[in-house]
Amino acid sequence: MSFTVVLVQPQTAGNVGAVCRLMKNFGVSDLVLLDPQCELDDEARRRAKHAVDVLDASRRVATWDEAISGCELVVGSTAIRASERKVLRSHIGPRQLGERLAGAKGRAALVLGREGEGLHTDELERCELVVTIPASPEYGTLNISQAAAVILYEVWVGRQLDAESFELAGAVEKEVILRSADTLMDELAFSEQRAHKIGLVLRRVLAKSFLTRQEAFGLAGFFRVLVDRTGGRDTDGDR
Repeated sequence: MSFTVVLVQPQTAGNVGAVCRLMKNFGVSDLVLLDPQCELDDEARRRAKHAVDVLDASRRVATWDEAISGCELVVGSTAIRASERKVLRSHIGPRQLGERLAGAKGRAALVLGREGEGLHTDELERCELVVTIPASPEYGTLNISQAAAVILYEVWVGRQLDAESFELAGAVEKEVILRSADTLMDELAFSEQRAHKIGLVLRRVLAKSFLTRQEAFGLAGFFRVLVDRTGGRDTDGDR
C-alpha cells in the first residue's frame, strides 16, 4: 500500500523538513501540506537533509477533501487515548496498523495534526482509523516528526511481511454502504444523535476490518435489501 502523509496546518518549517527525511527513510514520497502556517525556508531544507526532493515535491492544499483525494483509507494520529465510551477516539496501535496493511493494495493517507493541538474533533470524525502511539502516561504526546517516525517504521515493517495481496474497498464503495445505513436508520426513526454515533461506529468498523472490494459489494447488497424491506430508497434513489 502506498502512503500520502498529510500535515495539518504545520507551524514549524523544521518539523516539515524532519518529516520529509523520515518519509524518505521509509520509502514514502508523497507529502501534502494542508493550510500550512509556515514557509518552507532554509531550516526546512536543512532538516530534510537528503530528502529535499520530497520537500520540493510537496503539495499545498486548502481543504481536507483535496488533502485526502485518491486515498482508499484515511488514518489519523492522536495522543489522546479513548475510553470505552468515546467512540471517536477508539484507536489501534502503529504495529497493528502495519500488520493489517501487509499485502494491501491502494493508497492511504496518514494525517498528522498541529503542533501543540493535534487533530480537532471534526477532523478525527473524518478519519476512518485512529492510531495512538503507546507512551508514558506522564507525557504521552510526541512531536509530529517523532510520531511520523514510529508509524512509518511500523508500516515499513509490515510491508516486509510475506502476506497475500488484497485490494481494499475504496471510498466510493464504503460510502455506498454508509449511505444505505443512513437511509435505514432514517426509516427506523433513529434520533439524529443516535444515527450519527452509529454511523461513526460503522465507519470505524469498516476501516478496522480492512474490507476488500468484493466484501464491500456483498455488504452493500445486504444493506440494499434491508432498505428495500423497510420501504426506503437505496443509495441510487430507486425503490
